[in-house]
Amino acid sequence: MPGTSMNKFIETLETLSYGLKPCKPINKIHFQNASRYYEYFMHQIDVKVKLKDNTECFSCKGIMLASHSDRNFKLYRLHSTLGINLSSLYGDVVIALDTEMEKHMELIDSKLPKSKSSETCGDSIFKAARSDAGKFKKLDETGIMMRSCRHGIVDKAGCTFLCGDVMCRYWDWAQKVASLFPEYKPMVDEMKPFLGRMHAKVHVWYCQILWVGHWMPEAALTLGEEQEQVFSKMSRYGSVTKHMGIANRRDHLTSAILFWNEQKEKGIINQLLKRKERALKQIQISKNQLETDMEKHKFELLEFPILLGELRRAAEECKCT
Repeated sequence: MPGTSMNKFIETLETLSYGLKPCKPINKIHFQNASRYYEYFMHQIDVKVKLKDNTECFSCKGIMLASHSDRNFKLYRLHSTLGINLSSLYGDVVIALDTEMEKHMELIDSKLPKSKSSETCGDSIFKAARSDAGKFKKLDETGIMMRSCRHGIVDKAGCTFLCGDVMCRYWDWAQKVASLFPEYKPMVDEMKPFLGRMHAKVHVWYCQILWVGHWMPEAALTLGEEQEQVFSKMSRYGSVTKHMGIANRRDHLTSAILFWNEQKEKGIINQLLKRKERALKQIQISKNQLETDMEKHKFELLEFPILLGELRRAAEECKCT
C-alpha cells in the first residue's frame, strides 16, 4: 500500500515520544513536506558546499565507454491522481522538464512523423518500437527513460557506445533525424550503436551480427544491460509514484536516483577491483578457447577479420531482403 513506510515511521516516532511533552499526533502532510525539503537541502549542501555532482560517474569522467538507455513503464502516474499543487524543488537536475521534452518532440515530429504501425525485429516475435497508445490512455505519465554507465550510475554524459534493447530500430531512426537536423549529426557520428547482449537473443540472427557489441572492437566485456540493475531498485517506487502529484513525483524520483548514484559511488572501488580480477580471468579463458577453436577448425588468426567481414555482408544482404 502506498505510503506504508512513511506511516509506519510516523507511528514509531509517536510511540517513542508517548508521555513526553508536547505529545501530539504527527501531521502526515507536514511531515512529508518537511522530509522533502530536508532532502533537497542536503542536496544543496552536496552541490554548493561539497561541490559534488551525483549525476556524474567519476570512474567514467571524460572517458565514458558505454551507456545503456532504457525505459520503465512501471513508474507511471495515473490521470485520476489529483495530488497537491506544489512546485518542483529539483527541477531538471536529473529528469528533463516536460516543457523541454514536448518542444523537442514537436521539433522532431515536424519533419519525421512517428510511425503508427506495429513493427517487429525481422520475423521474430520481439516487438520493437511498437506504437500502442491505447493502453496509456488512463495515464498522465507513461513511465520514465533513464541512462546509466557501465558502473550502474544514472548519468547524462556522452559515450562511445550507446546501448539499447531495440538499437536495430533506433539507430536507423537516429540517422534519419541527423540527416534532417544538422545539430544532432555530431552526436550520431561520435557514438556507436550497441545492442544489449541479453536482449539480442530474441532478435533475428542478422540483427545479432550487425548490432551486438560482442563483435565490436574496444567494447571489451560491456554487457549493454546495465540499466536493468537500476530498474530493479527504481521499479519499487511505482506503487507510490502513480498516486503522486506531478512535482512530488518528479522530486521523489530525482531524490531516489541521486541516492542510488551516491550509494554506487561509495562502493565503486571494490567494484572496480572485482571487475579487474574477473577481466583478467576472462582474458585467459577466452585465449584458451580461441586456441582450441583455431586448432579444431584449422583457422589462422589473420583469417578471422575476413570471416567477420563476410558474415557482416551476408547479414546486410539478409536485412535488405
